[in-house]
This record gives sequence, structure tokens and C-alpha cells, in this order.
Amino acid sequence: MEDENNAQPRRRTIRDVTRSDVTNDPFNIACPNLEVNFELKGPLLNSLPRFHGLEKEDCCSHLNALHVACSNMKPVGARLDDVKLKVFYFTLEGKTQDWYMMLPRHVNDALHSWANMKKAFLEKYLPDSRIAELKKEIYYIK
Repeated sequence: MEDENNAQPRRRTIRDVTRSDVTNDPFNIACPNLEVNFELKGPLLNSLPRFHGLEKEDCCSHLNALHVACSNMKPVGARLDDVKLKVFYFTLEGKTQDWYMMLPRHVNDALHSWANMKKAFLEKYLPDSRIAELKKEIYYIK
């Protein structure tokens, strides 16, 4: 009989990856334990910037607008990065929500911070080709 401690983990199939698990939190990314509890109300959520992931949509401008909005609504005692992480999903629309929901569960632990979520977002929506294009535009400014 094989030792249970040496058993290899079961390989995940495509079905496993795409199957919805209704027992888990629908938001793949759990918010950190907040030092200050706060509630997100409808009017507040409606005032957040929106990002659709369109080709010419500026993800950096979206993050800047999110920073301003969260700075204005940050509850006393709450950390700004915790607020951004908690509201980020609500700023996404369409395929960007799909991207968020499909973040692999095995990387979730790494995405429990705003810095890592922001990095994942920029890696997806500010690819190297777009960076090269922006550098080219800057180079040709007279």
C-alpha cells in the first residue's frame, strides 16, 4: 500500500477548471481581514469608475480614477489598499469581470493584497505590446 504522505495530488482537468463551485465564495479573491469593517452602499458603488477592457481603454487611467474615488470614500481607520481591493470587482464590466472570476484559484493567496491584484490587472490589460506602443508615441512627441 502506497504511503498517503507521498501521494501525488490529482491533476486538474479542463472540467475542474471551468466548473463553477457554488460552495465557494463567488468572488475568487477573498478580502483580507479588515481592521475596520465597512459597508459598500449602492450610491457609492455607482460612483466608481468602470473598466470594460476595450482595446483603446486606458487601464492606468482606470486605476488612477479608482484611487481618487476610494480616497474620497475611505472610512476612518480603514486602509486605502483594503478599500481598493474590496471594491475592485465592482469597477469591472463585461469581459473584465470574466477575467476576474477566472483567476486561477491557486493564485488567490497571492492576490489578497491590492499591490498583487493591481499587478495581475496590469499584466492582463497593459501587455508589453501596448507598452511598446506607448513608448513609441512618447518618443515621437515634439
